[in-house]
Amino acid sequence: MEKPNQEAGVLVVDDRVEIRELVKEVLGQAGVSVVDTAGSGEEALTKIANNDYIMVLLDLKLTDMDGLELLPVIKEKKPGTRVIVMSGQEDELINRGLQLGANGYLTKPFNVNQILHVLEASRENAV
Repeated sequence: MEKPNQEAGVLVVDDRVEIRELVKEVLGQAGVSVVDTAGSGEEALTKIANNDYIMVLLDLKLTDMDGLELLPVIKEKKPGTRVIVMSGQEDELINRGLQLGANGYLTKPFNVNQILHVLEASRENAV
């Protein structure tokens, strides 16, 4: 069982390790002190249950679970957590994610500036 981590800031959920590592590096360079990662929906659920994140960057196409199924669970368990959805299939999936309560989106492939823009916009819109 995972130990609670009260300092967690951002959780990056993607089944591709290179995406997780890129986003983690960019957020770290942007001054986010704690960035956690999950490679599956199940791992994300465990981490979300045991940590308080200010933001979750969520891939909508995970190998073990549909990100659109995970999104409402995150919002129910941690309503104050901002969720940014990520997808290479821009329109339909992202629109559905936004309808389910996502606070923003990144379209793959994305670059460093887009990650920083979403982070800044989320910080500015935080309640």
